[in-house]
Amino acid sequence: MHKSQPFNQFLTTTTSYNFINDLTDLVVNDLNLKRIRRDNYFAAVNLIVLNLFLAYQEDKTKVVGISRDSNYWDGREKTYNNSKLSYSFMVTSLDVLVKHKYILEVEKGKQGQYGKPGTTTRYRASESLIKLCKRDSLDAVDMTVSEDFPMIRLKGKKPKKTVLNPFPKAKLISFKVTPKIYIMQEMVRGINQHLAITDINLYLSHKEEAELNKRMMAKKKDDEAIEDRVRYHNKYLYRVFNEDFKHGGRFYGGFWQQIPSEYRQRITIDNFLTFEMDYSTIHFSMLYQQEGIPKEKHGDPYAIGDVDEALRKIFKQTMNTMLNTSSFDEALRVCRKSKMLLPRPRYKTWTELLNHILQYHKPIKKYFFKQIGTELQRIDSDIAEFVMIKMINEHGLVVLPIHDSFLCRMKDLDKLIPIMHEAADEVAGLSLYMELKPYKKNHKGYGKDLKMKDTDYYKRRKAFLKRMNIKMMITPLNIL
Repeated sequence: MHKSQPFNQFLTTTTSYNFINDLTDLVVNDLNLKRIRRDNYFAAVNLIVLNLFLAYQEDKTKVVGISRDSNYWDGREKTYNNSKLSYSFMVTSLDVLVKHKYILEVEKGKQGQYGKPGTTTRYRASESLIKLCKRDSLDAVDMTVSEDFPMIRLKGKKPKKTVLNPFPKAKLISFKVTPKIYIMQEMVRGINQHLAITDINLYLSHKEEAELNKRMMAKKKDDEAIEDRVRYHNKYLYRVFNEDFKHGGRFYGGFWQQIPSEYRQRITIDNFLTFEMDYSTIHFSMLYQQEGIPKEKHGDPYAIGDVDEALRKIFKQTMNTMLNTSSFDEALRVCRKSKMLLPRPRYKTWTELLNHILQYHKPIKKYFFKQIGTELQRIDSDIAEFVMIKMINEHGLVVLPIHDSFLCRMKDLDKLIPIMHEAADEVAGLSLYMELKPYKKNHKGYGKDLKMKDTDYYKRRKAFLKRMNIKMMITPLNIL
């Protein structure tokens, strides 16, 4: 079984590379046609090369799955496909590059059967291709996404898990671009344009980064949606809605969203350490305020009685389960199957715990078991959009979203906090508590200056500055 990663149809670079033009000419000349759409073959060759190069950088044995199914490329569902690609352009380019030994076909695709999903054909970069990439100094830091990048995505209902399909995926649904959706697309496009010119990095030693990637790889075995390693070029956002445009809408795509929470304080923006400002207990605060109960009266919804931090986390997870399930019994099953430990001797059974929550939160009891989590996400995602756009328009600054919290430089907190208050009020008429996540200076050795030989942090920063054509000395990490 080969290590594999999916094909990204929307990769591109900010710099043009001569060798990709040469490979495109190779494909075009091999076809020996008088009339040919060279731009489309260039797009296909470029994407094949960039995807295989990224896989090689991560692991020389890693392969990329690329579909050779005509229905995948030319079928009716083209909403999420790169408009420059087609079955003919892709398959022809693949075959010519294999013929001339620039790429290797490692494993043929298999059709799905008996409820088990099929597999795409696996390809790997050859040494000849890697030499060309290195000769022209191709680097992941130069990669971005094309104009066709689908910034608004609508997902259908997720199928149930089966033995043959343990990681079911919700299918993407086609939709008509209305004026409102067009505005949303342009908002995300504007945010991404500013992310592209911002150095977003991770301050880790070689050893720490290896440990982080190992941890992410292990977590992916339980959740296929998790990235199996840090991918720094993934710094562009898109919004995902659930079944219709009244549900969901949260922002995804940034590599900072994928890493474990304790590593977030290692994220840097333009060589400054970051701090995380969070809307505290946002969904339950929304529900209480819908019932006319202000935040000062309901307090912290997760602090039920005398609790420590560990017990508070159990209440939080349990309450969100109750909010996102359709019945008491379903919530009970989810809690019992989860990795949470029932807090004994305070509660003898999960049934007792759930009943206590219902009694404690009697004013909002009617909202439990109604699966309204994605409705509330639509509100918090609109708030997040407001915050990011306002920070850009008023201050020229990016903040990094993690659903209902934001990462920013310490010196930008005085600008972020009032905008977060304004966003909650303007978008939803809410007054919300906010919380600055604790900064643990020495967590996992944090606060120790890393020498250049001990980290790739400065290498990534230097490559970013070079791409931006900025001549600047590489300076130590800034705290404030």
